[in-house]
Amino acid sequence: IMEGGLSHAAMEAVRQAAAESLILERSARSVTGYKRVKQHGRRFEASLPVGGGTSSLGIFDTAEEAALAIARSR
Repeated sequence: IMEGGLSHAAMEAVRQAAAESLILERSARSVTGYKRVKQHGRRFEASLPVGGGTSSLGIFDTAEEAALAIARSR
């Protein structure tokens, strides 16, 4: 089910971020629309910089869920 162009899961992730006073960091350069979120097939991977590399926080169904995982990890 789509609401305003976002799936129910994506809208719920946005609502959760607001409820937790978290910011989903947008990126104009990323095709996903969010910093540190990359497309992984039809899903989205959240990752954080660690040392000289990156650490994956997991694979999510929506870019918003991946962005929420990043926001929660900070």
